[in-house]
Amino acid sequence: MNLEDLKNYTPLFRAQQEDRYLRRSYLEAIKAVFNVNGVISYISPTAPIDETDPIAFEDLLYKIGSRKVNSILLILHSNGGIPDIAEKIVETIRDKAKKFYIVVPERAKSSATLLSLGSDRIYMLESAELGPIDPQMRIKTPSGDQWRPAKSIINGFDIALETVSRNRDRLGPAAVILLQMIDTTTLDLANKAIGHATSIAKKLLETYMLKEPVKAKEIANRLANAEEFLSHGRPIRWQYAKEIGLKVSLVKRGTDKYELVWRYFVNSMLFLSRTKLQKLFESDTGVSLVF
Repeated sequence: MNLEDLKNYTPLFRAQQEDRYLRRSYLEAIKAVFNVNGVISYISPTAPIDETDPIAFEDLLYKIGSRKVNSILLILHSNGGIPDIAEKIVETIRDKAKKFYIVVPERAKSSATLLSLGSDRIYMLESAELGPIDPQMRIKTPSGDQWRPAKSIINGFDIALETVSRNRDRLGPAAVILLQMIDTTTLDLANKAIGHATSIAKKLLETYMLKEPVKAKEIANRLANAEEFLSHGRPIRWQYAKEIGLKVSLVKRGTDKYELVWRYFVNSMLFLSRTKLQKLFESDTGVSLVF
C-alpha cells in the first residue's frame, strides 16, 4: 500500500469509501487480465433495465470523450427489463469502443441476454446463465397485475377459439360470452412484442457478434421460442449458448479471470444488500453511481 497515494484522501473519507476503492482495484486488475482498454459494470439484482440506465452509461463512458477506444468489457448482472433500453445501451457502448465484450458472473436474463447479444463475445463464469428473450406482458387480473408470457396469451386465444369451435352447440350463448372475454388488443400487442424482441436480437447478432444474417435469424428465433424453453426463467448455460452458435467463452474456476470477476461481483452484491440500494454502475476510471 502506497502511503503517498493514500494522502490524496483524508483518513475518514478513505475509511468511509474503502469498499468503493477495493472494487476499483478489482476493476483495474480485471482490465489487465482481460487485456481491454476499459472496464465498466452494471450490477442490478432486482431492479429492471429501464429508461434511467442509458444516462448512467453515458456517465461511465464520459472520460473517453469523442474518440473510440479499442475495447470495453462490461460486467453484467441483471434479470432483464425493457428490450429497447437494452438495445440503446449496446449502441451507447458501441459509440465508444471498436470491440465490446461482456462477462456474466451469475446471470444476465431476458433483456440482459438481448444486451449480451450486442457484444463481440460473452464470457460466462461457470455459475453464469443467460435466459430466453420471449417477452413478458403485464396483465390485469382480479388478484392484481401479473406478468405473463406473450406466447401464452396467444396460445390462450387459440385454445379459446378451438374450444368454442368444437363445442358451439353445447355452449350455446356461453360461446359468445367466452369470445367477448378475449381482449384482441392484448393479443395484437403480444404478437408484436414477440416480433419486436426477435427483431432486436437478430439485428444485434447480425450487426455485431455474428455478422451472418441467416445464422442471426435462426438464433434469435430460438431464443424467443417459448415452446422450446417452456419457462422464461429457464437457465441457458454456457454449453447450450455455445451449441446454438453464440460466441461464448467459459471462465473456469481457479483462473485469475474467475477470481477477480467473482470477488468484484460478491463485493458489489454485499454492498447493495447492506445499503438497500438497487443498482450499481462503476468503471475502472473511478466513476461509481448507485440508485
